[in-house]
Amino acid sequence: MKKILASPWLLVLPALVFFSWRLASWDFVVDDAYISFRYAKHFSEGQGLVFNPGEAPVEGYTNFLWTLLMAGAPRLGLSFVAWARALGIASALAAAALAAMLAAHCIHKCSNDSRKLDVRWSALAAALILINAPMVLWAGAGLEGPLLALLLSGAVLFALRCYNDPGCGATLGASLYLVLLSLCRPEATVLATLIGVFLLFQPKTEATSRFSRIVPIVAVIGVGAVYHAWRYKMYGDWLPNTFYAKVGFSLEQLARGGGYLWSYFGNPGGLLAVVLAVLGIRGLGGRPERILVPGLILASLSMTAVVGGDALPMYRFLVPVVPLLAVLMALGVAEVVSSLSAGRSPFALREGWLVVVVLAVSQLLPAFVGRQAEYVRVDRERMRDRVAIGRWLREHYPESTIALNAAGAIPFVSGMKAIDMLGLNDRHIARKTIEALGQGVAGHEKHDAEYVLSRRPEIIFIGRNELTLQPGKAFIWLEGDRQLLSHPKIHSDYRLVKQPIQYEFFSFYLRKDVPLP
Repeated sequence: MKKILASPWLLVLPALVFFSWRLASWDFVVDDAYISFRYAKHFSEGQGLVFNPGEAPVEGYTNFLWTLLMAGAPRLGLSFVAWARALGIASALAAAALAAMLAAHCIHKCSNDSRKLDVRWSALAAALILINAPMVLWAGAGLEGPLLALLLSGAVLFALRCYNDPGCGATLGASLYLVLLSLCRPEATVLATLIGVFLLFQPKTEATSRFSRIVPIVAVIGVGAVYHAWRYKMYGDWLPNTFYAKVGFSLEQLARGGGYLWSYFGNPGGLLAVVLAVLGIRGLGGRPERILVPGLILASLSMTAVVGGDALPMYRFLVPVVPLLAVLMALGVAEVVSSLSAGRSPFALREGWLVVVVLAVSQLLPAFVGRQAEYVRVDRERMRDRVAIGRWLREHYPESTIALNAAGAIPFVSGMKAIDMLGLNDRHIARKTIEALGQGVAGHEKHDAEYVLSRRPEIIFIGRNELTLQPGKAFIWLEGDRQLLSHPKIHSDYRLVKQPIQYEFFSFYLRKDVPLP
């Protein structure tokens, strides 16, 4: 018992308490999660992975594996929100456990080194994940980030086992994790391929046959070939529609992505994490660990910069590498404290615990202060508004078509046919050429007012789709909204409706030949 109380294992329990409390108090489900729920709902009903049944299929999701898992909610008798949150929380907890196992693996690889790091430092990696604000938020937000973190951590752990302790179990485990990882998101396919290529260069021993070296990469390529052939037949494109809607190639977009990373790492807590992670590379053990772990972190961060970052709150695109960063930070703390201990027990060193406390506080702060924390608070209230608006629309205009920017909760709850004016779920808008792509809000730059009006939806929402105290007030922040408001058809063919819900209002444009509510 004394050993537990005098080691980083002491941090896991309060970290779990913080994880549970902050998760419950945030109570946040992001609008984009409802896009996956909509596809999953239609799939579970036998209508296929489509956004609008009856229309040409469009791939408006980027999380194939997650969307398939969501389709299991009705069979389990759960709501899509409850099922998504359960899977997200379980994935985050499992990722923390795998990170501790990975850290322990790396420390054991250093066991013959004169430093001899204590394996109990592996507990710090798990604790750092459980207090990481992005991981906590996205565990309950309804999207695939924690699952991706889990699969990447498992793939790295089994890949290193293949390298260091080859055998059938390690090879099959690595292959399974890599296949699931490649089906999770498009950029995850790149990471899975990199790990598969890494395994091709396992040292030749009696236990590592040529067959065992190529099984993981063959599994990734084979399953990927079948999956992409199906995708092309289903949707007619080799890349998801969201790629065309969000991603371009410009220096402005790269700069925006760099700013996204800097906002996470360019503060005292982020800089401390970077310093400790760099120090932790020394504690990774052998050459394979020192190549694979930092290499995958850099590859993931580079892809995040290239696509221009993300507009959703609390650094969603960094969640997949949080476990790998936590492993490096834990090893970095172990390196610092071991160098200060001078032969004494590192867990009895006050300076060592001071380092741990400073690190923990720095990782906790983003959950309470700063622009991202405020974004979560405001967006949580906005999501409640959208669910209420969706319910009202379901009661009054269930058979109508709606055009809007936030194509998640409102279309899902209302069940209405929807035109996604940002193009994530619309093939035409996604392929619209925007000259200033990369200079606006990530994922919110594509638009085509003429096209939207030509489809004559019964209802058009402009702005953020939220409830306000002032009738008719809408926050205009996107160029597509400005173009709609300046188009003559919006005034000749539509009328502005200021609809009350209890003591608040939401506004929309209703086609003039459609009866008022």
